[in-house]
Amino acid sequence: LKHKTLQKQCSPGLFHRLASSAMGGKSKTKQTVHSRRSKKARGVSTGVIHNEKPVQNYINRTKAMARLGVKLPDFRRLCILKGVYPRDPKSKKLATEKTYYHVKDIRFLSHEPLLRKFFEIKAFVRKFKKVQHKMGAEKRMPLMEERLPKYTLHHIVLERYPTFDAALQDMDDAMCMLALFAALPANQYRKIPAKDVQESIRLYQEFQLYCIKSRCLRRMFCSIKGYYWQASVQGVSITWVQPHQFAQELPWEVDFEVMLTFLEFYRTLMKFVNFRLFSMSGFAYPPRRDELAEKNAAGVAALELVALEKENSQNNIVTQAAALDKDVNDFADTEEGRKMQEAKTANENASKVFEGLKFFISREVPLGPLYFLLKCGGAAVGFATEASPFSAEDDGITHMLVDRPPEHLKIVPGREYVQPQWAFDSYNCGVRLPIAPYAPGKAPPAHLSPFVDDAAEGYVPKQREILNALIQQRIGGPATKVKKADGTDGDVSDDEEEVEQQFQAELDAEAKGIWHADFQADKAAASTAPPSDSESEEPMDPKVKKKLAKAEQQKEEELKRRQALLSAKSSRLYTAIQMGKAKKEDELKALNTKRKAVKKQKKGDKKQEA
Repeated sequence: LKHKTLQKQCSPGLFHRLASSAMGGKSKTKQTVHSRRSKKARGVSTGVIHNEKPVQNYINRTKAMARLGVKLPDFRRLCILKGVYPRDPKSKKLATEKTYYHVKDIRFLSHEPLLRKFFEIKAFVRKFKKVQHKMGAEKRMPLMEERLPKYTLHHIVLERYPTFDAALQDMDDAMCMLALFAALPANQYRKIPAKDVQESIRLYQEFQLYCIKSRCLRRMFCSIKGYYWQASVQGVSITWVQPHQFAQELPWEVDFEVMLTFLEFYRTLMKFVNFRLFSMSGFAYPPRRDELAEKNAAGVAALELVALEKENSQNNIVTQAAALDKDVNDFADTEEGRKMQEAKTANENASKVFEGLKFFISREVPLGPLYFLLKCGGAAVGFATEASPFSAEDDGITHMLVDRPPEHLKIVPGREYVQPQWAFDSYNCGVRLPIAPYAPGKAPPAHLSPFVDDAAEGYVPKQREILNALIQQRIGGPATKVKKADGTDGDVSDDEEEVEQQFQAELDAEAKGIWHADFQADKAAASTAPPSDSESEEPMDPKVKKKLAKAEQQKEEELKRRQALLSAKSSRLYTAIQMGKAKKEDELKALNTKRKAVKKQKKGDKKQEA
């Protein structure tokens, strides 16, 4: 009886030691070994020195879920909200088929207050299912739904983004996710609730309204995937993709529950960002909504800004602009300062490219992207709904954006009829491009991406050369050296009449189908005489040629020696880089060959016509 009482009150190891001492030490060795084994199984130090293994810093997903006490859906949700991602263990002994996490990340998750909320929601769902099968459940169900545990993600947003600049730098993914769900339909089978879609549309339109007011849109590109936008907010570039407004198919291989978890976090982040941006500009948040325009699917046009105090709002905008100007002026003498100044000039030109113009968007043209672009350019915009600020019969309309054959158009004198691509290209170039190539019924020029540096890629398309020449003529650039008829160098005159004549000649050549580069080449050939044989370069000295060949050979040998000293991993990486460069060179060669073939074919067609 005493032994049973002691066994209840003592731990197993202490009880065995007391029992062995009471027995005179007969089973001391056996009990000590047993206690050591039990301690070793529990992870407690036994006092015996062994060859200790290195501490494992990684834990697989199954053990992490067991340590936190949650199932896979809740574990994924918690990792997404907290920004914890799987790690690649450095040890090759660990199985590659499993997913591993760092031990510190799991400890970090174990202190999260959301864990307790997940447990409360799980217990509530268990009670809710019991109530469903009882008598009188219809009366008790509304009361149960009101008791559903609720939580917020405010503390996680403040934890992950301690400063406003840090939040702006992570806005790319948030904007892409909001734009995606704003284009998706609500679907009960895929668990996409309508309230999440509506809130995504509202937050996305509010950010667009801020871009319109601050005119911070920098460039855009229209592709088959959607519209690529880039805005500069408080000096931070934000790039996102907006899908086309078509009926979207929901692929079954996509897990929308995971995407909805990302959306839940990004919606909370966007609320903070939008509130801060509107408050800094001196406007009330959320903005006012016009019910009539919202019923007519006007999108951003249905929002109206409400100033908190007019003087404060204007002062805030002026203060922000002055701060940016000060940053540019402080580094004006450096290379980065010159780049900042060039970017600032380009941004100012783009934000004023449509000032003083009055556009009307026809009903066959997508309203949302074009309204956003034209308003960022400073234009007055009307559209084919009841909520439009003016109708199609307004006398002040200067441009009509249409996308239909010219025989189906009612031409009004005094208006320019253009395709939507004209607005996109004009905004990217920062100047109003000629309208003739974008007339209704014509195949417009190539729509080039402003996100690609053609000079760095090694291939400059013909259309890029034409656009650069038009930008230089419209905006004006530094005087360039040209060859006169007598062979002497001289500066290009800045006389307006000469510039206008040259621009008109290039437009005439473009209307005839002559490329800008061919026009410039013909012009240079007409003004300069071909070089004579006496002016050709002299052959290189054989000794100099031999020295250059020897230096090139030594350079190749040195490169091979360095490559031989690389590790296996670095060697594979170097080989992959070289393969990428070779592939890129092959693509450039193919483009240049194709360009020469097209040019040769055009010359042959001209000779046949002549």
